[in-house]
Amino acid sequence: MINEERKEALTGFLSGSRYTSLSEVFAAFPDISQSTIRRDLQSLASEGKVILLRGGVKLPDIKEVHDLPIKSKLMINTEAKKRMSYAAARMVRDGDVIYLDSSSSVYPLLRFLTAKDVTVVTTGIYTAVLAVSLGFRCETVGGEIRNSVGSVVGSVTEEELRQRHFSIAFMSSNGFSADTGISTPHAEEAAKIRIVRANSEKSLFLMDSGKMGLNFSHVAVPVREADIISDKECGSSECFASFTVAEELPGRHGNGDLS
Repeated sequence: MINEERKEALTGFLSGSRYTSLSEVFAAFPDISQSTIRRDLQSLASEGKVILLRGGVKLPDIKEVHDLPIKSKLMINTEAKKRMSYAAARMVRDGDVIYLDSSSSVYPLLRFLTAKDVTVVTTGIYTAVLAVSLGFRCETVGGEIRNSVGSVVGSVTEEELRQRHFSIAFMSSNGFSADTGISTPHAEEAAKIRIVRANSEKSLFLMDSGKMGLNFSHVAVPVREADIISDKECGSSECFASFTVAEELPGRHGNGDLS
């Protein structure tokens, strides 16, 4: 059984239970070594397809993924996020004032911009810390900090954003589809997105394929107005304003600089 077949078999087996112990997983696949199963589970966890627990494993539900702290989210779909960030960084010019949200999808972008002369404005606490540590000019926006994601929200945030102008904005959200566009379960996040888009010369959304087809209660961007960068082609990509599939990373870039 090849790698992808094993992982598909594992997720299929796990779908029948809320929680499965590792001993149950090992027993269900006697022809596969325990070390191979552990490696496959680690790989699935890095892709956000399973959650590893003490002595066991389970499939995540949507709410659990969205409520994960940013440090955990950064470990999910890491290669896709790097690819999308690299593609996004190529659109930034010296002198730009760029807006970055608090998402784990946008967070890696900073490491690909260290050779650029830009000003970073963000509503992400962790994004701001990284920006300063990398030597960027960085401005934050006031407001209330929302949960472990470190996202600044609220009426103060929205008013300050209305007074800003951005050369280019990079954001993400919880889901996107050809039915509704870009959506989120959080009204305040949707409000921020709308304001930033209105005050940006260009705005792009870094949306990995794991969010494809997911719809939530608050539509932030209608489908025909959404400019998306993703790691995989979407069957309905023509429905969006633009849809860019990020290419494979062109080898190692040291600290991630773009020349």
